[in-house]
Amino acid sequence: MNVALDKEEKEYLERALKMYLDDLKEVIFRTEGHEKKQPLRKEQEVLKHILDKVSITTG
Repeated sequence: MNVALDKEEKEYLERALKMYLDDLKEVIFRTEGHEKKQPLRKEQEVLKHILDKVSITTG
């Protein structure tokens, strides 16, 4: 799937992902139990991958 975003939209998306990832990092830290942390870590991994893609295109 491709999504066409202009420069401003990419910048907003990148900023939003960074803020969410910061919050998610805190949630993972405060979550007890490996089984509860695992889906959060997977979400974090996927979102970091998306952020990398957005960052490359805004570079």
